[in-house]
Amino acid sequence: ADQLESVGAGDVFHELIGSGVVPVTVLDEIFRQAQDSLIAHNARFINEGKTTLYYGEDFAFHKAESQEEAASIIRELYREQIAAKGIEQVEILSPFRSEGEASVNSLNEAIREEINPAVPQTPEIVYAGKIFRLNDRVMQMRNNYEIKLYNSSGKQVGEGVFNGDIGTIRKISGTNVVIEFDGRYMDCPQVLLDDLELSYAITIHKSMGSEYDTVIIPLLAAHNVLLTRNLLYTAITRAKRRVLLVGEKRALYMAIHRSRKGKRNTMLGERIALYYKAVTRKALRNEEGKEWQRAS
Repeated sequence: ADQLESVGAGDVFHELIGSGVVPVTVLDEIFRQAQDSLIAHNARFINEGKTTLYYGEDFAFHKAESQEEAASIIRELYREQIAAKGIEQVEILSPFRSEGEASVNSLNEAIREEINPAVPQTPEIVYAGKIFRLNDRVMQMRNNYEIKLYNSSGKQVGEGVFNGDIGTIRKISGTNVVIEFDGRYMDCPQVLLDDLELSYAITIHKSMGSEYDTVIIPLLAAHNVLLTRNLLYTAITRAKRRVLLVGEKRALYMAIHRSRKGKRNTMLGERIALYYKAVTRKALRNEEGKEWQRAS
């Protein structure tokens, strides 16, 4: 257990598969995107380290030379896409959280002021330096297993909100906020606002396991410390129908060519294989002993 707690889930799966002991099924059929989608084709190319990609309606690149220019294009694309698809179907996935105009924090503040600005008729609540308004898109940042969830009739339909869940603020009354998560409603007292962040834009890491109709991804040399093939692959495969890349082609090529995954030398796979051999040999010896006793 101590060994498992010290590594990430991806490392654990890699070690389990590498042990040769655990049965493995390889999924090679595409379900999220259509079979002829450019997203699926380009995802495969990126995974293979190839930089010659196909561009078209469902996979487009918008050139920007700076974070400021990229952020302006991203905000315009976001407004266009939510008008066409609905805000729940569009997400901005940025490699960087806090530095520059194309980071998650800056994009969240700028976009919120454009599509959900402060007006006298819009309730808002301020807590610990964060501002939340009616109809804001928000993300839960840590697991809370005790929260009760209700349907629109007030009947409890579940428990727990979890790290990465995205919802919409539907009501603000005094110090209490009501948030909707896919038709389930959560009463959020002020103290739990610490666990919420705006989610018009989120980090690529936070998007793992999610899917959206359209994703918008800034790719800039300023983010080079985080740009890897694996991260780019994760970002574009969150989209079901459209990927919009914004930034510099050199940053795209940089990410595709960098396959660093930060593998940890845990020896977990080797240990599993050794334990399996030891247990198997012991079982064989026991069986041979029983056979010898029966023969005697």
